[in-house]
Amino acid sequence: MSKFSYLLRFQLLKRFKSKTFVITNIIVFLLLLLVANLNHIINAFDKGEADAYIMVVNQTGKESFMDDLGALEEQYYTEGMGRIHFEILTDYDENSTERNILIASFDDDILKAELKNSHLNFLKQNTLQSYLQMLKNNYLFEGLDKEEIELLEKLQTPLILIVETEDEATTAKEILSLFSMILSIPMFMLIVFSVQYIGGSIVEEKSSKAIEYLIANVSPKQHFFAKILTSFTFLVVQMLLMLVYGLVGGFLSAFVFGKASGGSLNQILASNFGLDVSDMKEILTYLPLALFFFLAFAGLGGLLFMVIMAFIAAISNSNEDFQQFQSPLMILMLVGFYGALFGTMAGPNIVVKILGYIPFFSPFMAPSLFLANIYSWYETLISLLVLSITTYTIYKLIMPAYKTAILSYDTDKFLKRIRKAFGKNNNNKTTNNK
Repeated sequence: MSKFSYLLRFQLLKRFKSKTFVITNIIVFLLLLLVANLNHIINAFDKGEADAYIMVVNQTGKESFMDDLGALEEQYYTEGMGRIHFEILTDYDENSTERNILIASFDDDILKAELKNSHLNFLKQNTLQSYLQMLKNNYLFEGLDKEEIELLEKLQTPLILIVETEDEATTAKEILSLFSMILSIPMFMLIVFSVQYIGGSIVEEKSSKAIEYLIANVSPKQHFFAKILTSFTFLVVQMLLMLVYGLVGGFLSAFVFGKASGGSLNQILASNFGLDVSDMKEILTYLPLALFFFLAFAGLGGLLFMVIMAFIAAISNSNEDFQQFQSPLMILMLVGFYGALFGTMAGPNIVVKILGYIPFFSPFMAPSLFLANIYSWYETLISLLVLSITTYTIYKLIMPAYKTAILSYDTDKFLKRIRKAFGKNNNNKTTNNK
């Protein structure tokens, strides 16, 4: 057991003291701080847009036209977007290079407008157009009797289709659905890094023949567990570190760089991120269980793929073998990853829900489907139990074959190597029984 402890400790120290691990965590920490405080960074550099000045050529013949535009000047103001100011232009030249020239006139009692040399952004331009449309309607109503005005108003009233669904979407649910897509990316990367490490480490030892020295000092089972525990520990530690980084970033955003004052946590966070208190309360109620599912699925899913990858590495003799043999497993992981990204967009689709129960896809899909409100908590728990049973079953099947394959240097094709590993294991069992 002391040799196993030494092997495990050596591999853990090698993994966590590596420059790659340290540099990667520094970069991840800074990125999460940047993302969590992006709104404050933008506000620090964004001084808002300058006011817009529009030169008006009044060809309407209405002396009150400038006063009518003045109402928009008084009403329009959006924080950070500046104001709109109107100034009369008496001497108008068609070749003028003046910015934002508004030419207003009447054509058969209908207000017409043309904006030349426009430097207005989309919001201001759209606001101006909407206001001029309102003035056009008001001018058309002038001189009409009450019944005619009412008829015109009824004709212009748009039809509003009121849609009622069984499960009305809320801002909180939309945010959680987006959050599920964002979380699935680092989870996929962590599992891939962990699985690739265990495979690459075993193949390196086999190709250099160091495996023979290791197996002479520890049993194949101990060697297997040392590799699995090293990668699993890395996976768990890295997930917890990323969670801590996210919490630190959120704390700085809310309480240091934000405008957090008194009130409950819901009120502070809602004010900082520009959400309603009810939406933030729903998010915080949902989030703890969602994070548990993400950690649980990542841990168990990581174990499942690690066990399979360890066996694939055991039957490989070189990096070329390993890269070729691992492709089917990587494809399965990619399908699960894309299912997590795009499955939430499909809604409660029966195909998506079934895929979320398949153990090779569920580590990525099930927690995302839960956050997107496609899975209930008990459906997600069922998927987790199926994944747990599958992981244990595959471990029981692969462990004996791993003992046989780890010192084998067969050069047969992939499927034949697998049959030999399991075939030799069955022969050993038969011999032992006799």
